[in-house]
Amino acid sequence: MDKWKDVELEKMKVGGNRKAREFFTAQPDYCNSMSLLEKYNSKAAALYRDKVPIWGLVTKTSYV
Repeated sequence: MDKWKDVELEKMKVGGNRKAREFFTAQPDYCNSMSLLEKYNSKAAALYRDKVPIWGLVTKTSYV
């Protein structure tokens, strides 16, 4: 069984599947018929990976 690191769990809490789908479908280079590898290596995926940590910082500082 895989073990999740704290950072990975936090990213899933902040990002999650629903937010990812919404984000991807709004991107011009995303196509639902892409293979998983194409989706993972797309510009949209790279942008999403960059944004998730920032969203986590915003969420954490919003409660302080």
